[in-house]
Amino acid sequence: MDTRIIRREEKKVVERALRYFGVKSNLDKATQEAAELTVAISHYDERRTEDYKKALINEMADCSVMIDVLKLILGLTDEQFQAERATKYQGVVERLALEGE
Repeated sequence: MDTRIIRREEKKVVERALRYFGVKSNLDKATQEAAELTVAISHYDERRTEDYKKALINEMADCSVMIDVLKLILGLTDEQFQAERATKYQGVVERLALEGE
C-alpha cells in the first residue's frame, strides 16, 4: 500500500481523535504515553528479553501516534517537524565530531 495513503488515513484518525477527545485529554494521553515509554525503556535496558523488546516497540508506536496528535494541536506541518528533527540530528553530528567519531 502506498505510504501516502496510509499517512492520509492516519491524519484523518488523528483529526477525529482530537475533535472527539479534545486538546486537554490528548495532552494528558501524550504525557501518559511518554511516561509508559520511559518505563518500557528502563525495563528493556534492565532485562533485554523479547517480551520487553515487544513492550518497548509497542510504547514507541503509541508515542509516535501521540506525536502526530501533538503536531496537529500545535499546528505543525510534517515539514516543520522534520526540520526540527534535522536540527536535532545535526546536533548529534556535531557532538560526535567533538568526540572524534
